[in-house]
Order: sequence, then structure tokens, then C-alpha cells
Amino acid sequence: MHVSVSSLSHLLDLLAKPETLAGVERIVTNLPGLSRALLALPTSDRTLGFLTGASAAIERVAARGSTNPLGLFGALRALRDPKVQAVVGFAAAVAHEVGEELEKPQQLPPAR
Repeated sequence: MHVSVSSLSHLLDLLAKPETLAGVERIVTNLPGLSRALLALPTSDRTLGFLTGASAAIERVAARGSTNPLGLFGALRALRDPKVQAVVGFAAAVAHEVGEELEKPQQLPPAR
């Protein structure tokens, strides 16, 4: 999968907006409740392991305090890190799959 510099730049612009940062802060603040809700969903052991690891990583970053905002060039420097590249690739693949799901006719879950 190829990601263009302009797409990456647009993504970074979105991530740098105060409202986006506030949303991420809300997610991190509510992470324990979000983790419980996600773990209540029926998922595979592999997915649960991934979510547990991702949750631990988010908590480690949150425990460090605030992070410095990245500009375009800082983000491009970060992309030299193979671990960052892996996360970006994973996120792009998940976004593609979610896009596939959005194109399918939506079915309502059965009433409880």
C-alpha cells in the first residue's frame, strides 16, 4: 500500500488541530472504561492480546504527561522508525477494512 506525502500531510494537519488533540485526551482519560467496553465485545484471543498491548502502550504514553506536537517534518522524521512505520501501515490497513465495511449494506443488530 502506497501513502502519498500529501495524504500524510493532511492526516498530520488533522492530528495537530486542538479539537483532535482534545478528543485524543478524552479517549486516554476514558481508556479504562473504553477498554472494559471493548473487552466485553466478542473477539478472538489475538484481538484481545492486541487491544491489551495497545492499551498498555497508550497508558505508558499518558503517564509521561503531555507530548510535544509534531509538525510535518517531525512526523516525517518519526516515520524513519520501523515501529512507527508498522503502526502507520497497520492503521492504513484497518482504515481500508473499515472502508470496505462502510460500503456494505448496513444491517441492524437484533433487538434485545
